[in-house]
Amino acid sequence: MEELVQQYKHYKKEMDNVVKKMEKTKQKMKIKLKEYPEKKYENEDNIVYLKSMNRTSISKKDVPVDLWEQYSVITKYETLYVKDRK
Repeated sequence: MEELVQQYKHYKKEMDNVVKKMEKTKQKMKIKLKEYPEKKYENEDNIVYLKSMNRTSISKKDVPVDLWEQYSVITKYETLYVKDRK
């Protein structure tokens, strides 16, 4: 068990480092994409684009519809997509 725990901790540390690097790269890509028409980049292998999205939320569950409509907040945000070209 101890060996597994140590392996896990090692991999977790490696993963955290990789995630940090990915997030930095992702932020750079978002900035760069804003320079492209339609916030989209394509090559033979990949398509990368920013997509604006909306989210509606409220902190209380099962509220009456009139309260939902009156107090809900729409928040606009972007999501980065990287996918293989088919």
